[in-house]
Amino acid sequence: MARLMMATMLGLAACEATEANDEGLTDGGSYYIYWDSIPPIIPFNQPFSLSAMVHDGADRSLMYTDRELLVDATMPAHEHGMETIPEVTRSESGVYTVDGMLFHMAGEWELVFQVVFEGDTETATFTLECCEQ
Repeated sequence: MARLMMATMLGLAACEATEANDEGLTDGGSYYIYWDSIPPIIPFNQPFSLSAMVHDGADRSLMYTDRELLVDATMPAHEHGMETIPEVTRSESGVYTVDGMLFHMAGEWELVFQVVFEGDTETATFTLECCEQ
């Protein structure tokens, strides 16, 4: 998670993503999300965690430490989500940890990050092809 943690933690990777889906802008452009999975390769039908950071959409050197982050995942082709409810915690340094993730089926998943601040919500969605069985 070199980019994610500014070369201070873990290494990059996730489920075999369809493109470089470990970072991206929210739909409104106000935020840039950096994320990584723990472990680096998402296991099939086993719990995993995520680590994420919320940066300014225009100035990616500015990391926010006061935004609420909601995370979920869905399988659009099957019209359902995970069977677990993830729990998001934020450290004082602004790094979010998402525990309780579990991809119980192989196939295309959408990982959804919602940034909430002062009543406004912006969303970033990342498509993952998951997982090795």
